[in-house]
Amino acid sequence: MLQMRNIYVLLFSLYWAQGLPVGFMTHALPVILRVQGVSLAHIGGFGLLMLPWSLKILWAPWVDRLGITHTGHYRSWIIPTQLLTVLVLIGLSFLPIQALNQPAYLLLFFTALLGMNAIGATQDIATDGLAVNILQGGQQHWGNTFQVIGSRLGFIAGGGAVLWALDWLQWQPTFLLLAGLV
Repeated sequence: MLQMRNIYVLLFSLYWAQGLPVGFMTHALPVILRVQGVSLAHIGGFGLLMLPWSLKILWAPWVDRLGITHTGHYRSWIIPTQLLTVLVLIGLSFLPIQALNQPAYLLLFFTALLGMNAIGATQDIATDGLAVNILQGGQQHWGNTFQVIGSRLGFIAGGGAVLWALDWLQWQPTFLLLAGLV
C-alpha cells in the first residue's frame, strides 16, 4: 500500500511540475504582457508557445526508445528535462519585465518560453511512459486521477497564484518561486 501511495505522489508531483509553467503561459502571461504594453497581436502570437505540445508526437518515439537503462529509462529523461525547466525559469527571472514591450526582449522571452515548452512536452512523453509502465490495470484509474489533479492544480498555481504573487513579490522573486515549485 505504501508503495502505491508513493507512486501516486510521484505522478501527482511530476504532473504538478509540468502544469506550473503551462498555467503561467496560458493564464498569467497574457495579463502580464498586456500590463507591460505589449500589443494584442503579439500577445496572440504567444499562443504558438503551445505548439510543442501538439508536435511532441514527432519526437515521442525517440524518447520511448532512447534512454539510460541503469538510471531508469524514463527517469533519464524526466530529471534532465525538469532541471532544464528550472534553469530556464531562473534565467527568465533576470529578464527585466519592463523590457517586454521592446521587440528584442520580447523575442528572447518568446524563444525561451518556446524552448521551455519543448522541454515540458518531452518531459510529458517520459512521464506518460513511466506511468504506463508502473501502473497495473487496476491502478490506472487512480494513477490517472492523480495525474489530472496534479496538472490542473499546477495550472491554477502557475496561472492565478503567479499573478497574485507578482503583486507583492515582483518579477524576479516570483519567477524564482515558480522555479522552486517546479
